[in-house]
Amino acid sequence: NSKLTLTLGIRLSHLQPWTDAHGIGAAIWNPSAVTQNVIYPDTADPSTWPGIFWHKQNPNIPVAGVPTRAAFYSPRFGLAYDLHGNGKTVLRGGWGVYHSHDSTSVASGSINTAIGLQTYSNPSSITCTFGQLFTTKYVPCGAYTSNPGSLTPFAINAMDPKDDHEPVTYNYNFTLDQQGPWKSSIEFAYVGNQSSSLSTLGNLQNQNVIPLNAFFGPDPVTGSTNPASNIPNSADYRPYPNYTQVSVPNHINWANYNALQASWNKKQGALIYGANYTWSKALGVRGNYDTGYIGDPVNPHHDYGIVSFDRPQALNLSYSYQEGRKFNGNRIVGQALNGWEISGVTSLVSGPDLAVVNNSTSFGLSGGVNYNVGSTSVSIPVSAAEWLGSSDYTLQPTVTCDPSHGLKKDQYVNGSCFGIPALGSQGQWNLPDVHGPAYFKSDLSVYKDFTLSDRQNMQFRVSGFNFLNHPIASFNNNNLGSLNLAAGTCSTCTYTTPQQALAAVQITNTGSFGSTAFKSGVRIVELGFKYNF
Repeated sequence: NSKLTLTLGIRLSHLQPWTDAHGIGAAIWNPSAVTQNVIYPDTADPSTWPGIFWHKQNPNIPVAGVPTRAAFYSPRFGLAYDLHGNGKTVLRGGWGVYHSHDSTSVASGSINTAIGLQTYSNPSSITCTFGQLFTTKYVPCGAYTSNPGSLTPFAINAMDPKDDHEPVTYNYNFTLDQQGPWKSSIEFAYVGNQSSSLSTLGNLQNQNVIPLNAFFGPDPVTGSTNPASNIPNSADYRPYPNYTQVSVPNHINWANYNALQASWNKKQGALIYGANYTWSKALGVRGNYDTGYIGDPVNPHHDYGIVSFDRPQALNLSYSYQEGRKFNGNRIVGQALNGWEISGVTSLVSGPDLAVVNNSTSFGLSGGVNYNVGSTSVSIPVSAAEWLGSSDYTLQPTVTCDPSHGLKKDQYVNGSCFGIPALGSQGQWNLPDVHGPAYFKSDLSVYKDFTLSDRQNMQFRVSGFNFLNHPIASFNNNNLGSLNLAAGTCSTCTYTTPQQALAAVQITNTGSFGSTAFKSGVRIVELGFKYNF
């Protein structure tokens, strides 16, 4: 069939996992070799670290720490069908599988573990030297009250010895191309992709999460009971108390992108232009700064939602008109009217989801309450530790209405739509999609060419970037606090018991929350001159 064109192919890829250059090997994590809630004696020698093994220690373990597949198979096909056989209306489509290699960050931490690198997090008010970390004589850097024979709990990285996956993306598209008037082309397309076997990021890698409600019970190691707001050794409540974090990446995450696209382009003649519009949605399991942070470190389904780079709508316009040499005869008139060119680009893009880009999944919900014992005021923080019994989760607010409605001037999120969940319960994992200020910019350039002779010409140019000087409302480091929900009680209320104070907790900054009076943007004008000879 002369109207149909098919393209079929397959790609075989051997994706060798990352290894170190010296054959030491990447550390693996074997939880079956460790009894939970037991502190093991350990030293700076990584061979004493419970649950950790690597190739140089055990040659049966691959140097990469994970199995290596011989090949990954990536089939793909494409088609084009000329509807009338004259090239004016063409249907195009395609589907393909694309495997990619993990970044070095997935494996580098496990290699550091095998060579004995430890990561500590001390309270901000404490300063420790390197030597003090390895002695039990200096409190609190080296002394661990539960077991003086062990190191201060530290973070490690390791690989999953059963995980041989690499990220894979399934791309698909369907397009209708139509020849338009004035030698233009019109295109409508549906494009998208589905990704799977993506590596977990951030706290989703942690195999040592403090379970929910753990702080409400006794210390699993010492048996002592502590208030959730004052846990002396939080590592005791972790399954493996020798460590703070056991970061093990797993290829269990997924993501997808789907979009409808339309464009109209003219690429011939004195006037050329282009217009394109995209309506899309990007979803995925979040995990760090470039996708959005997480609230649940255990269940990725609770962390699946809109990612930080999602921009639902985008419109771009471009144009250029060249006058050329249309006026001949009088030289002065020709020099004045010929050689003009004007071009520009205008973009309008939706703003980001404010709940996702605010370095949390909860609009930074936090705060505190006070109650009085005689003349003494006692403070109780409002955070996941006190509310959920675990500091590894994020305390999420409840949602009572649509936060995109009922907005005031310069307000983008209605804080009155959020509340505090009941003590011991969680709020809503994925908050409603509320977008911030849109991006708008328009650039314009004007050129004038002068012909001096057959071998000489010159050009004057004026360019304006954001030439309309359009200000853009924005949330930045100067006013991100207005995107943080504050939990507290009424300023004039007095409470005599912690139960009274906690029962009265509410969002206290609903009036100012989600607002910004900050605007950014600057017009830049450039003047240019060029002489050719």
